[in-house]
Amino acid sequence: MVISRAANFLRYPGAGERGLMRLFRFVGMIGLIALVSAEAYAQCEAYWLDLGGKGREQHLTLPGGWPLAQFTRNFPYWNPARYDSNGRYVGPASKSELRWDQVLTPPSVEVLGCVGGHTVSAITYSAAYRVLLWDRGGTLHCPLAILDGDDSIVAGLAKPKVFVWQGTEILSQRIFYTGMGAHQDSLFFAVVKGALVHLRVDAEGFRRFLESNRITLSHRGGGFCEGTLVWENLAWQEDAPPDERTSKKVRAVYRVEGNRLVFDSAAIVSDKPSEDHCQQYPR
Repeated sequence: MVISRAANFLRYPGAGERGLMRLFRFVGMIGLIALVSAEAYAQCEAYWLDLGGKGREQHLTLPGGWPLAQFTRNFPYWNPARYDSNGRYVGPASKSELRWDQVLTPPSVEVLGCVGGHTVSAITYSAAYRVLLWDRGGTLHCPLAILDGDDSIVAGLAKPKVFVWQGTEILSQRIFYTGMGAHQDSLFFAVVKGALVHLRVDAEGFRRFLESNRITLSHRGGGFCEGTLVWENLAWQEDAPPDERTSKKVRAVYRVEGNRLVFDSAAIVSDKPSEDHCQQYPR
């Protein structure tokens, strides 16, 4: 297109200064679009999750990337608050900056596979502290997730797995907690506009399904089935006879829509073992 415009200008010199200025503006616009696209791709979105019991989370926008050696020699961390040298609070932390500390014991490095053409790896510093990385090309790696855990709360971090759901390659990370109640959680990541990002769970549609069908979920257990975007939990319908209120499960199916997991459909199923048994916990 640019070459064609330039050729027309040379073929018809009578276009004069006005035509030349239009050509320069056109070429400049193309350059600006390329610059904006490159700048957007030059950033890394990292999902920080506090597994220390406070339930805090944040999506960080970080510049560029780092060589793999930066993550094996130092571990990245982030805190929502900034403090001065005397430990006094001075304000919220920047969402575009990580802090680093030298590792005392070499972490384990494991290549997990490819998602959308990008190699993904896990750097595990302890049983409850892990960073997921993706290779953005060359020698640079972007942190995809920073899981900042506490051994007294996190029972373990499962090995991340890559699976395909409705044609989309997805990286999943399961987290197992100690104590009673909800014992596991799952995080999902996929390529959106050329970059690997965390997929936010949009459960509004599922909430409406539960309300319209007068379904109450059990406060214990529940979660995504391994290698799927299917979520299950024990449940009962308020209108059911008392002796049937613990004999069912609710199964919700999600789909990928941009950078979100969106509720697709749901059904009430038997809680008896079946061939499509939902695997939620370690075997």
